[in-house]
Amino acid sequence: MTSRASVAPTVGCVTCRHRRKKCDQRKPTCKACERNILICVYPQNAVGDAGPSHKTTAAELQESRTSLVKTSPSSHILSSSRGNEDRRNSLQQLRRTPNQILSLTRPESSFLHDHYLNRTARMLSATYTGQNPFVKVLLPLAAWSDMILQGVLALSGVHFESQKPANHLVATYEHLAQALRGLKYGLTRFVSGQTDLALELLVTTLLFCFIECVRGDTDGNAFLHLNAARHLFPSILQDMALTKTEPETISFLLEYYTYILSLSSFSLPSNPDAFLANDVELAFEAVSRFEKPMTGMLLGCAHELFTVIPYAMTGPDDGDFETSQFCHIDASTLRQKVLSWSPPQKYSQNWIAAGRLYQLAILLLLEDRIRNPESYRVEETSHTYICDFVTLLQTITVGSTITTTLCWPLAVAGSYAYTTEHQRVINQYLTEMIANYGFGNLSQLQSLLHNVWDNSSRESEKTDTLLATMKKQGLTRILLA
Repeated sequence: MTSRASVAPTVGCVTCRHRRKKCDQRKPTCKACERNILICVYPQNAVGDAGPSHKTTAAELQESRTSLVKTSPSSHILSSSRGNEDRRNSLQQLRRTPNQILSLTRPESSFLHDHYLNRTARMLSATYTGQNPFVKVLLPLAAWSDMILQGVLALSGVHFESQKPANHLVATYEHLAQALRGLKYGLTRFVSGQTDLALELLVTTLLFCFIECVRGDTDGNAFLHLNAARHLFPSILQDMALTKTEPETISFLLEYYTYILSLSSFSLPSNPDAFLANDVELAFEAVSRFEKPMTGMLLGCAHELFTVIPYAMTGPDDGDFETSQFCHIDASTLRQKVLSWSPPQKYSQNWIAAGRLYQLAILLLLEDRIRNPESYRVEETSHTYICDFVTLLQTITVGSTITTTLCWPLAVAGSYAYTTEHQRVINQYLTEMIANYGFGNLSQLQSLLHNVWDNSSRESEKTDTLLATMKKQGLTRILLA
């Protein structure tokens, strides 16, 4: 007997047809889509009855996908019949037809898309609008993958809600739920051997890292998404065909991933392990081998410095003598490497200054690892570094695009800001950044630093006061802007 379940319905909304579910054809949202929190979309020429035009469902769905008329979050994940080559071909086709990419049918979704395009994407990247990979690369990926689209719209919604609460809260959480559902199904299939899903899964997990940061997550949810990304990343590197056909996409992912991975070491629930440092090395080796250069959208001009950050955070805190000796010697070596770093002069003054801020922040961490652990006073060298940091910080206007990357160095330097003037400058800078970006992570950082400054004194200053405060309050978060 032929199974009727294998035959796609020829009536109803596009979502139910693709899910092979019965549709009651209620408009604007059918009961099935409402029950499962899915976006309900009807074909533009649908009149409620079956006709010849509905016999080519696959073609219709492909057309709807290329124009961003989206279906369920798992629609692309569950259609496993297409191989890697078909996926790449469809993505290349989208790049050739950019005029079809940016249309959405639901008013709420269209608004969130416009908000992402005109504001959120600009807030995420250090590069200018015309060169912004969060638009130029990510939006075509969203047109190609429904799961990525849901993540983009959720990120836009979370960002919008941080400044104007409740305006689009329902739509935001609908997109968030759909992206999470797609991620759940996709990861299950990836583990089962469907490795061609690695690209869209990696993009979505990285989007969720930013979503949690914009929300001001303090429960460590971003680390869960990052952990998934660490398992997905090697599959991307192994797809040599994708590397050749989509160099911009791979370049975008390399920089996106290495930025988050490197900075996560500062606030991991436990001390950074060797595996994290190895993962960072693997990622930057891939960067060095890749022919297309990074755009600097997140790493700015300081690519080399990001490789040092996990090692700067690895200190002799585990009680193992051999490890402690290694870390001590390694810190001295790393300090020389960081001191010798010089930013390429082809970049703007703001970018060069931002690179110097990262350099000073890393030196502060390394100085703390090298000095006598019994001495809690801020050493003269560290005092010089923090003075230089504050002076340099004031040369970068908050409106500069590179400031989107400054959350981490501000967090590190803020831990050493024991003078009232240093605290005032850093606090004022954070206040202006919060007003400009509207990211919850920045508000959380400012609050944490206030606690640090209130509870510290010059005689009892410790470099890890910020981390100790986070631990005391039960907070776990990645310090990204």
